[in-house]
Amino acid sequence: MTDDTLSGTGPKTAGAAAGKPAADAPPEYAEQARKLEKIRKKLAKKQEKELLGTSRGIETMFRNASRANYQLIAFADNKASIMITVNGFILSVLMASIGSTFNHTPWLVLPSFSFMLTSIVSIFYSVLAAYPRVSEKKITIQDVRDMKPEANILFFGTSANMSEEDYLKVTEEMMKDQNFLYRTMAQDNRNLGKMLLRKFKMLSLAYRVFLFGLTITLVLAVSSYIANT
Repeated sequence: MTDDTLSGTGPKTAGAAAGKPAADAPPEYAEQARKLEKIRKKLAKKQEKELLGTSRGIETMFRNASRANYQLIAFADNKASIMITVNGFILSVLMASIGSTFNHTPWLVLPSFSFMLTSIVSIFYSVLAAYPRVSEKKITIQDVRDMKPEANILFFGTSANMSEEDYLKVTEEMMKDQNFLYRTMAQDNRNLGKMLLRKFKMLSLAYRVFLFGLTITLVLAVSSYIANT
């Protein structure tokens, strides 16, 4: 009896490791090998399905994140529009009545100017929040491949600043490379987040200015009224 036979590393064991029965294997062993091969194939199919499910989960994550960002952008633009409309109305009323206010109730002139200044500054920050920023810089394929922040083809400003041939070529490359696609989607979500951060910073300043100016105006109105009575 050879050492290979004693150690179990002979031809039969090699066949079992491969999941295939040896030619001179007994029927029981061949049956076990076929069962092991079936189990291996089932596990491989299950693993493939899990991988597909993971891919769908990643795509769902990106889709939900992108949808949430776009909804927040619409929310911020709506808030900015409300601030512009309200402060514009207040400013127009104050400007139209400043003459009669000066003649009949001079103690309201200072509070009126304070509120006018508040409305102007609040409108300024609200316009900055809603102001669209689109770059006119020409984008090359290499810029997109290098994942530069301003070179994301999922953003319309990038695709519009590329030639049609370059855009179609880099889009085809992206569809063939899953890692490239996912990185581009992640970059797009990050760019949307940076846009949201800028919008909400400007909105926060607009609301703070409005509340601070409103408080100062009320204090001035009460002080002027008490001083003139």
